Amino acid sequence: MSEIYTVPEDRRYWVVRAESGLYFDHFTRYGIIALGHLDDLNLKENRDSPFRPNTESVENDLKKLHESLSLKSRRTSTHLNQVKSFIAEMGVGDWVLTVGHSSIRFGRITGSPRIDKSPLKIVYDEETGREVTLEYNLRRKVVWGPVIRRNVLPFGLLKSLRANQTLFNIDHHWESVYHSLYPVFKRGDSLYVSARINTEERVKNYHVVSFLGFLNEIEVIAKEFSTLQSGTPFDEIFNHYLENDYLTVTTKAEFHSPGEIWNEITTLVGSLDSWAAYAVCAYAMIFGNQKLGFDGLLDLQTRQKLWEVVIERVRAKNLEGVVKNLELTAPKSNTEKIENDDSDEKL
Repeated sequence: MSEIYTVPEDRRYWVVRAESGLYFDHFTRYGIIALGHLDDLNLKENRDSPFRPNTESVENDLKKLHESLSLKSRRTSTHLNQVKSFIAEMGVGDWVLTVGHSSIRFGRITGSPRIDKSPLKIVYDEETGREVTLEYNLRRKVVWGPVIRRNVLPFGLLKSLRANQTLFNIDHHWESVYHSLYPVFKRGDSLYVSARINTEERVKNYHVVSFLGFLNEIEVIAKEFSTLQSGTPFDEIFNHYLENDYLTVTTKAEFHSPGEIWNEITTLVGSLDSWAAYAVCAYAMIFGNQKLGFDGLLDLQTRQKLWEVVIERVRAKNLEGVVKNLELTAPKSNTEKIENDDSDEKL
């Protein structure tokens, strides 16, 4: 890996439920997300052009339909808001999650909204003839990427999925999305690192404190690597940071077993790019660098010098024992498909 993933500032994040998981396979196999809220309006099918309706006209038609069916005005309002989000607020390049019975899947929206009435069928058992057909008309194309089982979802992301609406926005949970997928990522002037506690035993305070303390040391190693190479003792530099309140590592965590530890390291002065690669490689060394795949960030000679500094601190903190006892791992998903914009519709 030759670079750290940078989170786009303008990307938005959505959840589109698949009818309590009924259409999860349809969404993912056919590369779509879909809503059925406008199906009974008998809109004209057009697969070739984006659906950009007169909002007032669609709103009036849907209200009349719901009134004829004696549906509550609250449901009408909910459907209207979701249709507006699907048509006008979602954008090509946004990320979307859909929820199945046992897992969730991350996707990238690649197409504009369209009215497509072609039935999408999945046969689950040819002998019995069990099949399910999706006929929702309002659709967008999606390229689907990583799958995460629901029973190992980070608490932060699981919390964001508690809403019961068919479609809703989770922009305020963007960190949970990335911490679920990436061992490290950056946004703005901050570097974010992710770890998961996998042990089901009671979590000991000492182990957690040792790990969090080591992250402070990684910050110092990364930002002062050139000074450390010149022979200045680590403790001297670390105490300087401590006394002047230069340490920036903050933590969001659920210290359950299992649980998550998410951290942010910020730049007080200078550029994030001047130290981020050192921090990432030092962090990867905790788990075994080859497992996280960040060898390409630094040349071999620099990595060896960094390793000499890191291994000394690992031994001093007994980090190998901490990682073993907490059964710490870092997330590592194949996110290439949802990062790549080659399939995005050019508007």
